[in-house]
Amino acid sequence: MRSSLPILTVLLAVACGGVSHDPAAVATRYMQGIVAGDAGRAFAYLSTSDRMGVDSARFRDMAFDSDIGLDRLDTTVDSARVLTSAGDGAVVVVFTTGPDVEAVRRSAVPATDPPRRTFTDTLRLVREPEPQHWYSPAVALLRQPGVWRVSAGLVQRQRLERLAGPLRTAPEGTPIARLATYARAYMDAADQTPELAQPTDLDRARSALLAAAVADSLRFRLHVDDSAPGARYLAGLVENPTSTRVGILHLVITDQAGGQESIQVWGVAPAGSARVAQPTHLHAGPLRIAVNTLDVMGG
Repeated sequence: MRSSLPILTVLLAVACGGVSHDPAAVATRYMQGIVAGDAGRAFAYLSTSDRMGVDSARFRDMAFDSDIGLDRLDTTVDSARVLTSAGDGAVVVVFTTGPDVEAVRRSAVPATDPPRRTFTDTLRLVREPEPQHWYSPAVALLRQPGVWRVSAGLVQRQRLERLAGPLRTAPEGTPIARLATYARAYMDAADQTPELAQPTDLDRARSALLAAAVADSLRFRLHVDDSAPGARYLAGLVENPTSTRVGILHLVITDQAGGQESIQVWGVAPAGSARVAQPTHLHAGPLRIAVNTLDVMGG
């Protein structure tokens, strides 16, 4: 069966008018759709891979996140400039003008009435806009075939969102080994499209990997002391050779008979150690020590 893709491309080119052959015009029309809150209009200017990977309903949800869209209140798209153009790729910056929302927020909250009032008067933002000129995020475009389309990386963006999910929602007490697995998967994907990675997600992933690296570096000099009649103590040191301070450290300790206990160690300084001395039900002999969770406090 003959592919309908060329026909679809021609129809889109006709629908979008002559602007399809000008990357700056395409980027402008795309941003006008975003600013107007018209996801359908913006969707028509997306690349084939974006339109095939994400339907228009999902695009509407994604397009008006703060990360793709703009604060659309009384905002206009003014002009565009091609930054780079080589072969079938181009990058365009679109200039927009709109209210300085943060400035209006600051003036709407009197100094005498600080953090209690957080609601922003939307009518005031429209009535008394304070213009601000800024660049939009750079818009990447592809020529396919013969017409320019916005390459928003929506499929890759969705993949990053999916991989970031477990890091964002991991409950307190999630084992550090599991968090590190989530973090490695996210960082591998983020390395392929760094411009799409969210800073907060990158911070979560890097913190998890740092914690895992510190956990692997810790040294344990722990033993069960049963020299006192009728009592046994877990005693010794946890040594931290890294330059990162450890906050609360949760250990799972197993003795040779299969007995198991969880303990907390509160704070291990960089290049330092923490002493452990507490009653235990574990038996003397070789111990298997695993880090369940730990908090890192800077490096």
